[in-house]
Amino acid sequence: MKPPIPEKTRFDQTRASDPKKSAWVAANAGSGKTHVLAQRVVRLLLQGGRPDRILCLTFTKAAATNMSERVFRTLANWATFSDAELGDAIAATGEKRPDSPKDLAAARTLFARALESPGGLKTLTIHAFCERLLHIAPFEANVPANFSVLEDQQKTELLERARADVLQAAAENAALRSALDIVARDGGVDFEKTIGSALEKRAAFRELKAEAAHQRLRTALGAGAQDTVDSVLRAIGTGDLPPEDWPKVAEFMSTGSATDKKYAAAFRAAQEHWRTGDLEAASERLASIYLKSDGGPAKLLTKPLATARPDMLESLEAEQSRLMLLWDRLAAVRVCERTLALSVVVNAVADRYEHYKSMRQCIDFDDMIERTSTLLTRSSAAWLLKKLDGGIDHILLDEAQDTSASQWEIVERISADFFAGEGQAQQVRTLFVVGDEKQSIFSFQGAQPELFSTKRRMFAQKIREADGEFESVELHLSFRSSPGVLAAVDEIFASPERSRGLYGGQDHVKTVHEAWKREQPAVVELWDVIAPSETEPSRDWRLPLDYRDETDPAVASARRIASVIAGWLRDGEPIGTGPGRRAIRPDDIMILVRRRDAFFEAMIRALKEKGVPTAGSDRLALADHIAVMDLLAIARAALLPEDDLTLATILKSPVFALDDDDLIALAPNREGALIQALQASERFQHQAACATLDRLGRMARELTPFDFFARLLGPMGARRAILARLGPEAGDVLDEFLNLALQHEGKTTPNLRNFVAEVESSEGTIKRDLDTGAGQVRVMTIHAAKGLESRIVFLPDVCATPTTRLDFPIFLLDTGSGPLPVWSPRKELDCAGVAALRADKKEAGLQEYRRLLYVAMTRAEERVYIGGHRGKTELQPESWRLMLEQALGANARTAPAPWSPDETILRFADDPSDAPFEKTEAAGPAEKTELPDWLTRPPRAPQA
Repeated sequence: MKPPIPEKTRFDQTRASDPKKSAWVAANAGSGKTHVLAQRVVRLLLQGGRPDRILCLTFTKAAATNMSERVFRTLANWATFSDAELGDAIAATGEKRPDSPKDLAAARTLFARALESPGGLKTLTIHAFCERLLHIAPFEANVPANFSVLEDQQKTELLERARADVLQAAAENAALRSALDIVARDGGVDFEKTIGSALEKRAAFRELKAEAAHQRLRTALGAGAQDTVDSVLRAIGTGDLPPEDWPKVAEFMSTGSATDKKYAAAFRAAQEHWRTGDLEAASERLASIYLKSDGGPAKLLTKPLATARPDMLESLEAEQSRLMLLWDRLAAVRVCERTLALSVVVNAVADRYEHYKSMRQCIDFDDMIERTSTLLTRSSAAWLLKKLDGGIDHILLDEAQDTSASQWEIVERISADFFAGEGQAQQVRTLFVVGDEKQSIFSFQGAQPELFSTKRRMFAQKIREADGEFESVELHLSFRSSPGVLAAVDEIFASPERSRGLYGGQDHVKTVHEAWKREQPAVVELWDVIAPSETEPSRDWRLPLDYRDETDPAVASARRIASVIAGWLRDGEPIGTGPGRRAIRPDDIMILVRRRDAFFEAMIRALKEKGVPTAGSDRLALADHIAVMDLLAIARAALLPEDDLTLATILKSPVFALDDDDLIALAPNREGALIQALQASERFQHQAACATLDRLGRMARELTPFDFFARLLGPMGARRAILARLGPEAGDVLDEFLNLALQHEGKTTPNLRNFVAEVESSEGTIKRDLDTGAGQVRVMTIHAAKGLESRIVFLPDVCATPTTRLDFPIFLLDTGSGPLPVWSPRKELDCAGVAALRADKKEAGLQEYRRLLYVAMTRAEERVYIGGHRGKTELQPESWRLMLEQALGANARTAPAPWSPDETILRFADDPSDAPFEKTEAAGPAEKTELPDWLTRPPRAPQA
């Protein structure tokens, strides 16, 4: 029996879903925010709101679908309820219980109204909403009338073509060639990465086309309007200690210690470089005297010399202060010149990219937001605002913590008339926002958690000034996690250091969680960190460079986890309490990582080795997947069967299924090509393979790429063979591969050879839906797990910190008139302004790193197992592992390790979790269903 929901929570849910008031809801993880959002929609409909005037915006398609399903499921149930049941259901939403048959009948019709209303209930991602808006006014928005939206792979392809065009054009364009030289010189081996990163900020780089923006950039970084590298270098010699005095200083320093003599030699070298006009070298020599390796001021004289000549020390220190300012100006000038060079390249690539999009009549996702925002600010779009505003009475925004600044602008503009003028006076129009700053982990998509509080204050003031009602609601009760898990979460973020950034930059706010499942057992365990061996094991030189054996910490950690899970499934380890207590199933388990790295692959491999059902990777690189590689090789062999290596490769693929013995009987000591030996062989396997190859050759000559692969995968049985060998995850890959073949036919003349080359050069990935688990252990990133939950969560990736990854080379600088980009590839090239930006970026990254831990911990219902592995370097103080040890270690006790009774772990848990577990029978494998033979049998020939 489920425990009752506390009255305080019911009261807060009712306040948040009140259709007559605008509301801003801060909801902890698992606190039922989607339920409240759906409940508010239902109450709006009960109050007479028109379905087509309600707009629900969310972050992902899955969330939009979930939201819509909840509303329609509720309304569908109401249509079949008895009067008493319907009255109870309506009262449970917070509305008054109907007291007349007419009201009950009206409630029963809501399902039909929501389905049949023109336009219907708008439950959309913000990008889908923008797409609809742009289709209404394509001319005003400056988009093609029948535009389509570029998929990621198509976008990558067009950008690659645009880059290639620019590199080719540089041969005849001196300015572009000069800019490319600077970018290649300073970008080094990261040239492609630099261009790609800059293109993600191409809107900011576009601003640098204007000369006025150049001056804004210079001023913001501390460079003079007329400063050049040469002019700043020449200013080095204009101080009170000019170059002609440097030999005198060197002579004095030569009487001192070894350090003084080293500085004396540097002064002499600097003076010689200055005399010969090598100002750059002179500057570097002076910097070796006046600056420490970290860029701070160096100690200039040893104590005996400083005592003997205090005037010399004073003169040197004054010169040091002057030169440090000059060197910062010099760095600022170089940052500006480097950034402007990059802007020339990026804008050239962006222009070609825009050209290709225009030719295809396409826009990308960034265009959607930018064009919609521009459209809603234009005076010429006033009629559109009127039309849109007349069609929307209520806006509901989900996952508001992940809404970017540009997306907030759109929400502000479409709601502008809600609380002003005639739009506010005519009827009650509301805004509902729900989110959780603590779960803002998508900064790479523009999310800024501090905007959640900023926008709350702004909208609250605007609504109250318009005499509207505004509720600010907090939901603390978790319907997901057990008390022990929530206690661990609160303990982890109890200190100011560990909670910094959890609430969007506010001062320390202690997290408060309450559990609905008060009797639910909980386990939170800290396993020891696996470190590398102190002695480097001998390595076979024939192995790949990225090969990892069983002694590698990542592999050892993965195998340990897989062994524990396999033991649970084998022994029927129980989970839960009361009547719901049962054996653990594979889909009860989720393994969360920060990145898809070597451990990620090792984890999936270890589970498969132990026979644990696993869903595989949630992201798959299409061209690198073995199933796609096999299909492409089959196509190449069909086009050119004389290619011995390709033919040998496909003969061992699942489609032909020959083994080494078959190839050894065929290939060695043959005369001529492998295909000739295959054709001459009398073995049944070889004859069957030869017949299949002949058929494939005819198909390659006669069919389009889609028809070729569809026939290969379908009637010829390749899909069945591939899935039998590679597992169900290959099914998603094959489906996406066929989609690519279909897209190829839609954009160019179908050609199998061209399609094969296109796929092999692509870098596209496919996203797999692992929401439910479907009887399998899920291994996924924390970002992909956002919004999901699991009975058991493993956190094995807790030792690495984001410091290196966050050392970004391109920053956005606020100049007061909009952000401008700044490119500084390495810290030693920073001026003071860029160093501050880099420090801010690093701190923001560490804050998101802590929020990521919050999201990971709160995916768990009952158990959290925290492992870890590290490299040769020691753990950083900011690492999750040390945070967890500091927070939980004092209140944890030792317990036997689940993989070995001879080892121990630390367990932090509440009292119910310490109750002894009774062993139950393991869940048996799912019953296998055989497909009917007619499904794959060729159809009979029609009778005459």
